[in-house]
Order: sequence, then C-alpha cells, then structure tokens
Amino acid sequence: MISEFFILSSRGDRIVYRNLRKEIKHNSAEILFRKLKFSETDCPPVFNEDGINYIFVSKNGMYFCCTTVMNISSSFILEMINRIIQVIKDYCQIINEDILRKNNLLLYELVDEIVDYGLPQQTVSAQLDKFICSTPILEKDLNKPMQKLSKKKKNKLSKKNQPTLLINFEETQIIEIKKDGELIRNEVTGIISMNNQVKEPSDLTIFFEPFLLGKKGEKTKYRYTDIMIEDILINIPCNSDNLQKASPYIYIPRLPVGHFNFLNYRTSGEKIFKPFLVATDVKTLSKNKMDLIITIKSAYNQKFFGPVTVEIPAPEEALSVSSRLSDNIGQKVVFNQKLKKILWTFEKLNGERDETLEAGIILRSGIENLKRVRSQLGPLILTYQLPKISISGFAISRVTSSNIKRFPRIQRNLQLISKSNSYIIHI
Repeated sequence: MISEFFILSSRGDRIVYRNLRKEIKHNSAEILFRKLKFSETDCPPVFNEDGINYIFVSKNGMYFCCTTVMNISSSFILEMINRIIQVIKDYCQIINEDILRKNNLLLYELVDEIVDYGLPQQTVSAQLDKFICSTPILEKDLNKPMQKLSKKKKNKLSKKNQPTLLINFEETQIIEIKKDGELIRNEVTGIISMNNQVKEPSDLTIFFEPFLLGKKGEKTKYRYTDIMIEDILINIPCNSDNLQKASPYIYIPRLPVGHFNFLNYRTSGEKIFKPFLVATDVKTLSKNKMDLIITIKSAYNQKFFGPVTVEIPAPEEALSVSSRLSDNIGQKVVFNQKLKKILWTFEKLNGERDETLEAGIILRSGIENLKRVRSQLGPLILTYQLPKISISGFAISRVTSSNIKRFPRIQRNLQLISKSNSYIIHI
C-alpha cells in the first residue's frame, strides 16, 4: 500500500525517511518540496506526479508525507498520517523540528512499528509502549545540565510534573440563514477527546448535564431540558447504560493511555444557539456603485470574543472597495482584488455593542444588468472560535474515579472550544 513515509523540514531536509516497499527510485522528497515551494498555486494535499501519489499533512512548518503507486483511499492515508502525528505527540509532548531531530531514533522505531511493509498495523500509543525501547527526549530536558538531585528536589519535581488527564471538548457549528432571516440549517457536531498520561490502570466516571437522547420527535421520559442530542458514538469500551437517566453518566472500567477520541455527538434544530446576530443591507447608488452595510453583534453577554473573520464575496465586476468602520480598534478590512473577496477581521469582538461596516463597492463602468451583479454579492461567511462555550449546551458536570489513591493527585483539565467555518448568511 504505502511505498514511502518521510518528514520534511521547512527547508526541504529529510528528518525521517523510510522506503517501505523499495518500489520508488525517484527522489520523491525533493519532488514534493519543489511542488510546495515553486508551484504557482497552492499545492493540494493529494496529487499525482509521474505515476506516484503524494499524500501529505502540514504541521508546525513540517510536512508528513506518504507516497504510493497504488490507487488507495487518500482519506484513509491522511487519517493514518494524523494518527502518526498524534502518536509522536504522545511520546514527545510537543512537535517541532528540534524535538523531532533529537528523537530521531525514537521516530524510526515508531514508524517501523506503525507501518510494516507498507501496511498500517497499530496506531494506539498504549499498545506501542511494549515494543518501543528508546526514551523520548522532552523539551524540558534540552540544554539541561546533568547533575544529581537531592531527595527534596526530586520530591518537588515529582509533585510539579504529576501525570495529567486532559479532556478536550470541541464543537463545530454549521449554520445557514436566508436573506429574510429564515433558518435553513443549524447543526452542531462535537467530539470529546482525552490525553491520559497516567500509565497505571484507572477507572473513570464522567457525569453530564441533563439532556435528551434520541431522534427528533421521539417521546422521551424526561422533559426537564431542551437539549436534544440526536446521535452519540462512543469509541472505547465502557458502560453507557445510564445515559438516559436523570443524571446521565458513562463508566469507563479501564481508561486507555495516550491520546484517543472518547465520544462523538451531533444535534440540530432551531433551538441551538446562534452566537452572532447579523443584519445586512444593500443600496444601489448608480450603475457603477453600490453600498453594503453589515451590522454584527455577539449574542453572548461576555465582553470579548475573538478572533472573528467575516468574508463577503464581491461581484466579478468590482474594481475597488472603500470601507468605513464604527470602531477601528482591533478591526481590519481588506479587499482581495484577485479573489474578489472582502475580509473583515476582528482581533477581539466586543460582545456588548453593535459593530458596523459600510463598504462602498466601485463597479466596472457600462454594466447593464445590475440584478445579475447584485446576485453575485455574498453570501456572508463567518469564521470564529469561542473559548469556554458549548453552543449545543451538551457539557460535562464532573469527573470522578474509584481509585482514590491516584486520581486526587491527578490534574484534570477540561478544555472547551466552539468554532465554525460554515456560518453562512445570504445577503
């Protein structure tokens, strides 16, 4: 399946290289680097060159690439590359060029265990531990003088560097609204992932805020909440029989080690919160000029959110755009002449007042069909990230363990973020 796997630096140097099936004789790493640096357009993550398929992922200025001469699923290979990156992160904690070069021997061990003669084998860090002999060199160990530590210093370090259980809660919203304000689609997909650095066996119980589980319109016993979760997919062995009770929870008898996806869920409907209120107005002043007025406001009470980007496709006949903002602090408007797009960016969006953009669009002279030009304006697309907010309302209330000897000393971090690249409002 996979002919080669290699990691390139931003300068084109090979940090790791494995020719797995000995069937490619070209310098594929150099071909990829030339394609990345000297191509007139952006290089796609999957392309074919001289009968060789190149599939790569860019991460922190480096390129993780697989090549193959077979016609295989590119999405499968991309997922495998992302799993390799995650395994490397589990061992090295961070991913940068310096750390990868210091752990060169470890990387070769991992690649040899994950891929055997081009066939993916195992991508779970906990299962790979028994086969890996090298000890990772971490960032805190770089440039660290070698010296003996007293017992007191050892105890202080052991408390400071206690193993952690990190819980990442990420939601992605897809929303589409008509010109008259009617909602076309409002959907949230979420994923809960964990990074368990405690290698000793431990159980875990995760309690959730009350929610309704089932399909839309289905009668549910508990009617104390408006949160309806339509689909839940649990990716590890656990007991989920109590999800539909008044205090829903999931019991994990043996928590896996390393990074893993714990749970995926989806919900949709009109009751899902809309993070931003947007109003638009278009005025045609003449045959070669129109004004676009956009007003945006955060629907949350918190004072600041950011960053937020508003993208507005302009008509093909647009020559230039003049802009006027209600507040210039932390805001920027740019017109991309080549792509015909207006970009309105916020470093931090104030949640307590309206922000307004008045964009004067100058069109090419001699236009007769203004209705066609008007139809080319928009739709407006919002891209945002909202920390510490659950759009769907689905949330973890607490995390407990019966292993009282270990878990009280474990730092439990819950990181929550909501984002969207598909918040569409028709103009």
